Amino acid sequence: MAKYRESNMDKQREWNRRSYRNNAVSICEKTLAYHRANKDKVAMWAKTYRAKHPNQEKILYQKQYARDPLRFYMKNRRRYATKLNATPSWANPVYMKDMYTIAKIVSEATGIKHHVDHIVPLKSRSVCGLHVEHNLQVIPASQNCRKQNSNWPDMAA
Repeated sequence: MAKYRESNMDKQREWNRRSYRNNAVSICEKTLAYHRANKDKVAMWAKTYRAKHPNQEKILYQKQYARDPLRFYMKNRRRYATKLNATPSWANPVYMKDMYTIAKIVSEATGIKHHVDHIVPLKSRSVCGLHVEHNLQVIPASQNCRKQNSNWPDMAA
């Protein structure tokens, strides 16, 4: 078998490419279906994996950044520009800064990381909120990451 593979490397590569193209979508669908059916099991696995490998996400981020630092710079600039464009002239920067200070204090006091969240997201398909003190809240980081920009109070279903 190894000799056949070595002598027919081009055929093998072409077969692998065709096989991947034909099965890629079905593999993704199967994976998504499994994750939807076993949410608790997948969440528990992820939690235990993160506990065993605490720096894995940081390492992955550093590797991705090393590969393409411009992409990360552009992403951060885009977020910053969105925030600037969403900040009206009448917004109170002192109160907004206080929200970030509160988040830091709560994180240190509880030992659970907290984020400053925009109640109505700055960027969404259906609505865009403002970067003002009335649109900010301090919530646990896990809840903020889970929420993303998919829901807010009085959201039309």
